[in-house]
Amino acid sequence: MKNKNYRLEDFLLNIEFIRWVKSPDSVNNLYWSSWLNAHPENKEIVEEARRLLLSIQYHDPEQDSLQLERVLEQVLKYSHPLKKKSDTWLWRFVPPHRIYDLGRVAAVILFFLVFTFLIKNHQVTVPAETTSEVNFITKTNPKGKRSSLFLPDSTRVFLNAESSVRVPSDYMKNRTIEISGEAFFDVRPSSSGHFKVKSQNVTITALGTAFSVKAYAEDANKSVMLKKGKVLVETTFKSKTTSTELIPGEKLTCNEENGNIKKSEYDINKEFAWTEGILIFYKTDLSDFVKTLERWYNVKVVVEGRPSESWRINGRFENELLENVLESLRFAREIDYELSDDEVTIKFMPM
Repeated sequence: MKNKNYRLEDFLLNIEFIRWVKSPDSVNNLYWSSWLNAHPENKEIVEEARRLLLSIQYHDPEQDSLQLERVLEQVLKYSHPLKKKSDTWLWRFVPPHRIYDLGRVAAVILFFLVFTFLIKNHQVTVPAETTSEVNFITKTNPKGKRSSLFLPDSTRVFLNAESSVRVPSDYMKNRTIEISGEAFFDVRPSSSGHFKVKSQNVTITALGTAFSVKAYAEDANKSVMLKKGKVLVETTFKSKTTSTELIPGEKLTCNEENGNIKKSEYDINKEFAWTEGILIFYKTDLSDFVKTLERWYNVKVVVEGRPSESWRINGRFENELLENVLESLRFAREIDYELSDDEVTIKFMPM
């Protein structure tokens, strides 16, 4: 949230604020505590917004409607004290220029009523995504899940499947985080110093930039791809550190087994598509294809038979079901498959 004169509605209409109030975890606790430390003058209005959101109970639709009216009345009293305390008609005292704002507040609260009703009555479960460690907050995605989060300085992180990020509790003083797996960072400039990402033997230093890091533990090759701005990549191999600067459109790949470093160009549209739910294969061999399917869809892939050494797959899938991906593969690459709940068997035809 940018600096301005905040109103109660600003918080009641902020989805991240609502998520913090209703489902607090270590990540959003870190963000909002840091935000309040930087904006102490808003403490009173934040507490009022929290009280109103927490006052909403979820019973039946008729009761929820009455509660909504009471909450809206409290919102109005906070912004514009009622002239007649004995009058209970909410809209009689709403100035015309306020009706739109209060309507938006009502829409958000109604959304929350419906959302919570669905969770409670249809037993929708929200898996825990964060675990706490001493002096660190860890955000982890399992296979089959991608997510995004904001750090306390408003830097946005897109976290891919089977990936995690560790944020220190003193992040605003030390903007250094750790990553395992793959993530894309849209970094916000800050007077707190350079933003750094560490992954095993690779350290990336950036300021006001956007880049991605791919560093899965089981892969020998780690890569950094710069979308905009400028980064300095430091790689360490056998106690020797090499520093390399990247400009937009450049990719640095380092092999942790032999220390080889390679700088190359890359396709921006292809490499960052996963942040928008788009799965792209381009001349992808079977090994990488299997790894991607397992991470993206949280399944185990079993391969029967052997493809030719030149076997490669191309394709673009936007928020597609696994079965649709496999059907496309069946026609394009002459394979068969079997799909169960959590396992895929890919069968190559005899040559």
